[in-house]
Amino acid sequence: MNGLANSRPWMLCLSCGARIASFIADAQTILKNKIFGYKQGETGLLEVLDAQRTYNEVLLSFYDTLFRAMKAQIELDRAVGI
Repeated sequence: MNGLANSRPWMLCLSCGARIASFIADAQTILKNKIFGYKQGETGLLEVLDAQRTYNEVLLSFYDTLFRAMKAQIELDRAVGI
């Protein structure tokens, strides 16, 4: 196999994927709970917005880190002539 499957950043991502998936799932669960609480009148709008912001930041951090790792791998491949 070629491409992403063999790249080191992708393998790094796979090796810590369960941990990352857990962070994303936790943020998503918190957001869903805050939205549910808001609909029930138990949670304020600011708490929902804060949970949404946190969820967005978790996703952004994940994708930013993945991008940087893949970019570094490409630069390394170019430097060694791959």
